Amino acid sequence: MKIVVLTLIFIASTYALTLDKALKDLEKNNLDIKISKNESEISSLSKEQKKDTQFGKFNLNSSITKYNDKRTLAPLAPPISSDVVTSDKLTTLGISYKVTLFNGFGLSNDIDIAKLNSFISKEKEKLTFLQMQYNTQVLFSDILSLQNIENSYEKYQEVLKSLEKIIEKEFEYGKKAKVDVFKIQSDIKKNEAKIIEVKTKINILKNSLSFLIYGENKKLGKLESISFANEDNKYNLEKLPQIKVAKTNLEKSNKDYNKALSLYYPTVNFEAAYSDTYGEGEKESVSNIALQLNWNIFDFNVREKNLQKAKIEKIKSTLEYKKLTNEYENKILESKELIKQNISLSNSAKSQFKLAQKTTQIEKIRYEEDQISINDYLLAFSNEQLLQANQIQANNNLLKSRFYYQYLTKE
Repeated sequence: MKIVVLTLIFIASTYALTLDKALKDLEKNNLDIKISKNESEISSLSKEQKKDTQFGKFNLNSSITKYNDKRTLAPLAPPISSDVVTSDKLTTLGISYKVTLFNGFGLSNDIDIAKLNSFISKEKEKLTFLQMQYNTQVLFSDILSLQNIENSYEKYQEVLKSLEKIIEKEFEYGKKAKVDVFKIQSDIKKNEAKIIEVKTKINILKNSLSFLIYGENKKLGKLESISFANEDNKYNLEKLPQIKVAKTNLEKSNKDYNKALSLYYPTVNFEAAYSDTYGEGEKESVSNIALQLNWNIFDFNVREKNLQKAKIEKIKSTLEYKKLTNEYENKILESKELIKQNISLSNSAKSQFKLAQKTTQIEKIRYEEDQISINDYLLAFSNEQLLQANQIQANNNLLKSRFYYQYLTKE
């Protein structure tokens, strides 16, 4: 049973991680995504809170007061009788309700602003996810590229070691010089250093990927290759999250301006209250209803300055929206051109690598026939490996440019 369990654990730990699985784990575990979700929930609650304020509030009031002289339990009102109960210690218990009926549409603007803030938070949550998704895709792609380069160097190392054995044998038979052995051994050491360097880079990037996805240093095995569906996303610029945020900020600045205007209007409140006052074993009940008006007629230009600020913010938001829209559209066009460029570079790198392979094959034959030195052969062989690494990197750059275009155009 222990053997079975250990085998299952080993298989699970060495199972290749796919990009789809990585993105699903990212959505569940990434700390930035979790924080953005919390911020969105807070903003949503603030919106509901602001909506509820329009219904006013009930207060329960209570007090115990000790006076130096006796007081009536309730304010005196005609007709005044001689048997009014008085006490120097009064206890009051009551309830009141107050609501703003009108404040120049300030409250309705506050509610609208809260709704817009909630919408912005949700779009920012989406933007955070898209950003983290893109970062994951780039790291995943870079690690895959390095894994392929590492495999190439490993195969190159195997060939070099096989060649070393052949040359050592030929040296023993007097067919090759000792310098040929030293040369091949030197290239083996150089390639070994490259393998160590690539492995180090892979480990560093895997740590970064693990922290990005899981928020902790989790051991990642081999990554599975990516199958990319090359499709040109159809998008509406106005529906992209970043543009929607800028547009909503513009709408919010309009609401802020209207809110600044509301300070020039009067405020009308409605208030109702009921209370019982106790003293000397007696009780008096008092109730009242009031309609209150408050109008700020002069405040030394405070409202005017506030309105000017709101007007400037409105102009600023309009300019920012226009600027962002133009810049974002340009980014998308640049990303398309980058894809075209990387397709050309990838095709060119592929052609160069194929040509280098043929050159290496020819140089190998020439070396075996003693037409060239081992330096010439190893130079051709080394150039082939370099061009293979360039081809892998070119393919990786193409893949990342496609991921970037998807990131920019995802609604």
